[in-house]
Amino acid sequence: MNTQNPKKQLALWSKRHSKGLKVSTIVAGLYLVSLFIPVVSSYTRYPLYVVKCGGLPITGSHLASATGSYLLPGGRFSDNIFTLWLVDAYFCSETEAQAAGYVKDSYSN
Repeated sequence: MNTQNPKKQLALWSKRHSKGLKVSTIVAGLYLVSLFIPVVSSYTRYPLYVVKCGGLPITGSHLASATGSYLLPGGRFSDNIFTLWLVDAYFCSETEAQAAGYVKDSYSN
């Protein structure tokens, strides 16, 4: 049985785990900041939408047209991780994408 007083136990625990806590805090902070950096924000938002949608999200982009187009998951270009930096928005349904003013891309299923 450990007979140290609780204050000493807490001090010992925090001394042992402080480096891991600092690293975790820095990583979480960098992730939150990256959500707002245009070049990488589409990469960092992607996993959030996979969870939100319960599967791969529909990706929307204004690159090929002025009105914006969307690609369904499983399409010719939608699964290419290198095209994620072109994504402006993610949607969970086609209805949601159309309500935002996007039209179905000809490369979609």
